[in-house]
Order: sequence, then structure tokens, then C-alpha cells
Amino acid sequence: MTNSLPPTLSASGDSSPPRPRFPLRRLILFSLLLAIILTPWAIREYRLSRIPLIPDPFDFEKFSESYHIPDSENAYVEYHQAVQHLQERQEWRKYLDPENLVGIKWENAPEEVKSALAQNERAIELWLRGTTKPRAVLIPPDQLRIDTSGEIDHKLRE
Repeated sequence: MTNSLPPTLSASGDSSPPRPRFPLRRLILFSLLLAIILTPWAIREYRLSRIPLIPDPFDFEKFSESYHIPDSENAYVEYHQAVQHLQERQEWRKYLDPENLVGIKWENAPEEVKSALAQNERAIELWLRGTTKPRAVLIPPDQLRIDTSGEIDHKLRE
């Protein structure tokens, strides 16, 4: 009687497991997938490595000391006083646009304009005195915060 089953052992007696199919193909595919995933990271790291390291920009304490101006030299002292003396009336607003008064001589200026300037003469004098000062700082940098109010600036912009 003959055995119809194939022999499990080779004739030489080698019992090694069968070789996996296409190991090189799997290795290549895995390598390509890994390269696709890692390429953006490698490019980013390369570009970041090209940026030079920058030291601390400056000494902030020394910088902020240069902005502490005595009141005798700070123009905002006069600007603040001028804003306090400034009088406003709704009927004057139409003359705030310079195009409404272009080409008009002082003798022909509307009476409302003349009265507005007369009533605000003290504010204008203070403002002009402030413009002669060489430096102006409303809020020194070391006191500046996100919620710091610039009420003088806001009132002047209206």
C-alpha cells in the first residue's frame, strides 16, 4: 500500500519553515509608507534648524526707564489739561470737517465758529504749549496693561 499524502520532510531531513512570500516587496512598501509619513516632519525640522538662535531682545527695565519723562518735558500733561478745558457743543460738529471751512477768511467765518474758538481759547493755548515740548508719553511702557484706558486719546478722536 502506498501513502498518498505528500511527505512533510524533505529528503535531506531539513525541517525549516517555508519561506514567506514576497518579503522584499513588504519591506519596500513599509519603507515607502514610513517615508511618506516622516517626510513633512523631517522637512520642518530641517527648516527650523536653519533659523539662528536669537538671544533676549533687550533689557526691558533699561528700555522703560527711557520713557519716564518729567512733567516739565511731557507734552501729554498739557494735552490732558487742554482736554479738561475743552468745551463741546453739538452744533459745532458740522464745522469739524475742514472742507466746510476751506477758503473762508476769518472775517467771513460763521459766528458759531468764532464763539467756539473763543470759548475754547484756554484749551487751544494749552494744546499749543504742549506741541512745543519735544517728548510725549501718555502711559510709560512698564505701566501699560491690556485694560489701560487712554481716555485722552479717545476723547480727542471723537
